[in-house]
Amino acid sequence: MTSRERLLAVLRGELPDRVPVSAYELVPYDRQSWYNKQPSYKPLMDMVREKTDCLFMAPLPTPPFGNAADAVRGVEAGPASINENITIKKRREGKLHFIETTYHTPKGELKSLHRTDDDTFTVWTIEHLLKDIDDVDKYLSFPWRQPDALDLTEFATVQSDLGENGIMLPTVSDAICEVGELFEFNRFLVFAATQTDRIKHLMDFINQQQLIHLKNIMEVGVKAGVNWTETLFRICGPEYATPPLLSPDYFQLFVTPYVKRISDVLRQYGAMTRVHCHGKIARILDEIMKTEPDAMDPLEPPPDGDIELGQIKKQTGGKVCLFGNIEMRLLEHGQPKEVREFVVDAINQAKEGGRFVIMPTAAPINDPLSQKTLRNYEVFIETALEYGAY
Repeated sequence: MTSRERLLAVLRGELPDRVPVSAYELVPYDRQSWYNKQPSYKPLMDMVREKTDCLFMAPLPTPPFGNAADAVRGVEAGPASINENITIKKRREGKLHFIETTYHTPKGELKSLHRTDDDTFTVWTIEHLLKDIDDVDKYLSFPWRQPDALDLTEFATVQSDLGENGIMLPTVSDAICEVGELFEFNRFLVFAATQTDRIKHLMDFINQQQLIHLKNIMEVGVKAGVNWTETLFRICGPEYATPPLLSPDYFQLFVTPYVKRISDVLRQYGAMTRVHCHGKIARILDEIMKTEPDAMDPLEPPPDGDIELGQIKKQTGGKVCLFGNIEMRLLEHGQPKEVREFVVDAINQAKEGGRFVIMPTAAPINDPLSQKTLRNYEVFIETALEYGAY
């Protein structure tokens, strides 16, 4: 089977020739990815290209309320000002880049500050946009508007060029992801518990705009030639309401209905969904299943998670494809023998009957890539191929 055939089979409940092996965010066919531009990553990316099954994490047009990290990356590549109501200032201090964004709302200014580093490929939030619950009123008073035009031509081209090497994996955020990242996270948790109605009101507003944007994306994609029926959407954000951060009652309130609405839109176009939820999911697994996902990830083992992979498979009744659960910490700091033993155990727990893709729970973000991490990736991939055949 080709990687495309293998991934589609496992997502549709069919038995592939072997367990698909995903390197998650390491996308060897993405020319824009920094992983493919760093010399220290070349041996790893060559290995991933040759031996694993690609899920291409291509970006979608930016929504009115984007993920903070994605928004900053867009700002870095874009103009100094998004529109007349937003001011962006950039400065550099050695290897550090700072981006200050000010929203001029009818009820007062809102300001955020982000930082990127030359040798660590992520975005750090130094100052969150909303500091207090009353800032919600300022945020809602801002003249948000949908993008004037959307272009899915490049997405369609990438999907076509990817061919038999894999399938597309775009990401969308749910309402709690967008709202949670507006605040410093501890403050968000306090407000979620003490100002529940106001937080839910903000989520409702953002979700409404998200759904409009998502429907526009899907329609434009059809016209551009995107094959949504072979596209798996990763829905991010549910982990912000997992225990012990919030109780299962809050997950039911803040996550389930919003993810279900997003999923329903995607299903109208034949697309598949993968609910992305780090952390302890044992007590909210039934809520995730209410959203009717095609897949789930990253399914960390205890102690970071609180349920074994085999138990997840049993509890979900083989109705959802499981992606995971090789922890990034193990690949970065473990010994090759430990990696091999963990991979074999994961396959033994989840291989039977299909619907399992073995995958790390994250990806390295440091440059240069350590030789230890490279070696452990090699052991992970080779062991998965050795024990994954059906």
